[in-house]
Amino acid sequence: MIAGLSVPVVLALIAGLVVLLPRLGSHAAALNQNCTLVVPAQPLTAQGLATPYQLKATDPAAGPCNEANAGQAAFVQGAVINPRTGAISVYNPLVIDAGTQPAAVPVVPTLPPNAVVALWFGFNGNNLALAGDTAAGRCVVGLGAADIFGQFSYCNARTFFAVANNAIRRGALHPPALGMGSDGQACPTVRDFRVVDQDQSDNVTTTYLLTADGRVAQNTKANAAALQGSQTEANGSDNRLVDVALDGALGCTPWMVPDLANPGSTVPALPLNELQAAAHQGQPVALVPLNDPMTLSNNQASAAKTSAYRAGVNQPPANATNGNGATYCQNLVNIQPASLLRDETIFKARPTLDPAAGNSLFTFLAARLSASYTNLNCGNLIKTANPVTLTLDANGVAIDAKLTVPTGTGTGALACTVDGTSVANCTGTTTINQQTCLMLENRTATRIFTFCTGGFGNGQNQAKAQAALQPQAQGPLTPAQLQAMSLQQLQMLTPAQLNGVSADTLDQIVATKALEGNKPVAVQAAAQVQTANQQNAAQKAPRCFVNFRFVPDCAGTATVGGQPVTLAFDAATNTVSFTSSVKSPTNGGATPTPAPGVTPTPVVGVTPTPAAGVTPTPAPGVTPTPAAGVTPTPSACSGTFAQGVVNSGPTMALPWFQLCGGTANYVILHYTVPGQVQQNVRMSFNSSTSRWEFTVNGITTGQVLQYSFTYQVNWRQHDTTWFSTTQP
Repeated sequence: MIAGLSVPVVLALIAGLVVLLPRLGSHAAALNQNCTLVVPAQPLTAQGLATPYQLKATDPAAGPCNEANAGQAAFVQGAVINPRTGAISVYNPLVIDAGTQPAAVPVVPTLPPNAVVALWFGFNGNNLALAGDTAAGRCVVGLGAADIFGQFSYCNARTFFAVANNAIRRGALHPPALGMGSDGQACPTVRDFRVVDQDQSDNVTTTYLLTADGRVAQNTKANAAALQGSQTEANGSDNRLVDVALDGALGCTPWMVPDLANPGSTVPALPLNELQAAAHQGQPVALVPLNDPMTLSNNQASAAKTSAYRAGVNQPPANATNGNGATYCQNLVNIQPASLLRDETIFKARPTLDPAAGNSLFTFLAARLSASYTNLNCGNLIKTANPVTLTLDANGVAIDAKLTVPTGTGTGALACTVDGTSVANCTGTTTINQQTCLMLENRTATRIFTFCTGGFGNGQNQAKAQAALQPQAQGPLTPAQLQAMSLQQLQMLTPAQLNGVSADTLDQIVATKALEGNKPVAVQAAAQVQTANQQNAAQKAPRCFVNFRFVPDCAGTATVGGQPVTLAFDAATNTVSFTSSVKSPTNGGATPTPAPGVTPTPVVGVTPTPAAGVTPTPAPGVTPTPAAGVTPTPSACSGTFAQGVVNSGPTMALPWFQLCGGTANYVILHYTVPGQVQQNVRMSFNSSTSRWEFTVNGITTGQVLQYSFTYQVNWRQHDTTWFSTTQP
């Protein structure tokens, strides 16, 4: 369910906007919330897809079920994959009331040879049972008719995802990269703890057209033209929340494929969401937990029922570890409140998805998080208070929200280390990449400012920039002088010129220059937004600035003295670590080890350039063997990139990646080991080898490691073909 709230939410996509549709019928509280959908004969064929499903009451004595009533509406989503090419298309079958006719005859789709078809179901009520030809559809509603999931079910999804995953492994299907949102973060997925709720990966993105007399038609351009005055009816789903509301707010684009019922149009779909999330969602990945209300059996956690649900959304079987409810709750509390605070200004400017829940997208999401915390029993599982405090109006609608970020996730006093040496209170003089640096912390706003000699480039470049400054700017600078400077001048300042400047002053400069978006635009509006956010600043994840270059969440890379410095934030200890690539003599050249579990993520645009002339060579005898029909890139750095795998131990392999020209903002490794689901991880840049690396554990002699890379250069993302190698 999109909200985990008591009232179903109905969304429509009109000109790219999300709107709440009026409910047809004035007695929503008396609606029969338990309905049955009759599956047509041979539902996985072209004719079966074009035959309308029929909605009826499970218990007629409880009242009728009508598709035109938004609180009872059911939805079907179909996806078709060509097993030879890997191409996916969508066909959304129609739902009508039992015994009625559709407003327009459904389109009969043309399917590719040997097409594999799967179906997913969504419901705006409570429990949707399936009847009819469920055997031909290989349909799953739960652990049987007496123990159903509720709003969600599927047919033939296991086979569909098996074919799709095989197409991905052999390079025929490429889930698109997520892209970057306007908040500087990766665009969200349905497995992102920033956006999941109590019952993630449920319901569908299907929409129908609804006429004034209650008849239903497929939502196509032809039907919309013929049925003037019809409304768009949609399923209140987490998938639609991501594809429409959140992607729209953050400037992201969902994965869309051709709609077989509506030639020339593309649409998002649940299976696309799941495949893309499996390929690109970073850690921690949200998987349906054992305490999901839809997977409880007799109100008790059930690994069997949770696994059955997961099979329908391309997730691995559930166990006590990967389905742990307490872990799910802790990740939800650690991540989602901070994310909502970061995007508060954006979401407050967007319309709500349910006026009965909140007055903006921000308050709606806050109310949804609060309800999810309660319905997942998080309070008992992790022994913490609900992180959301809602301010309600007289009608019970959330008009504001206070979100609490737990200690250790970006709040409170920060600690800082440089090459393993502590910097007391994150304030004082230190040395990074053999350059003298001044570090300042604004403890209220959890920001760390670092200014180094050598700045953004090399010493010669900085000398030129310094010479361009006005004479009065050569000594210690005043706040007014700082405000008058250009972004380039700010980035080239030395520690001496910032002596005595307070962190509060630096925050004002960040506001007026809009530096968190890396946009040197001095506009009053940016300052006003910054001021409005000050009351919540203490609860946001830490920000770091190196010579006024923004490093989101203090995790990534910046440049000091023309060389990269890696920043990492350890939420467990509230510590920001700076790791030089050029060591000072005082530390003996030792390379400090980042805190466990903290993998530095390169920040866009400031990725280190591999050292010239350094061509990594794989260990002898480890020559990658391509998958059938795939020719691996030679390990010598010629062409676009080089890659390889080094045998780093009896059960370990080290895939590596190196661009032959230019710089990568990040590199993601996709790999599979026999008997395991595909993993998608960010690689770390190893300055000593000038390449991106990641250690794969648990691979034994004779097993085949299949792998590919996604990398970003100049804001464009690229996917390589798949490679393979046999562990010696």
